Amino acid sequence: MKATLPGALSSAEKPFNVCGLLAHVAAGKREEVRAQLNAFEGVEVHAETEDGRLVITIEDTEEMLCADRITIIDRLPGVMNSSLVYHQFESQDKLELEEVSS
Repeated sequence: MKATLPGALSSAEKPFNVCGLLAHVAAGKREEVRAQLNAFEGVEVHAETEDGRLVITIEDTEEMLCADRITIIDRLPGVMNSSLVYHQFESQDKLELEEVSS
């Protein structure tokens, strides 16, 4: 099943949706949470701190929207809280045009 949002760009325009998330993980749970995050398609851990903060990006996939994945991440055992710190949603075609014109 293809993920779509009401009012979103048509599938012919190949929408691009990415979110940046900052998650705070309980002491002693960082490795377990990171392993779970690495198993999710469209999710990447970019940085982490000794006190349990993880910098994560999430992209829409064919199976799941970013918003749904954020909810799942926020409910993982060991995740104390998370904050959306970045969001970009636009046509993949537009992004490709910007790269070519640069």
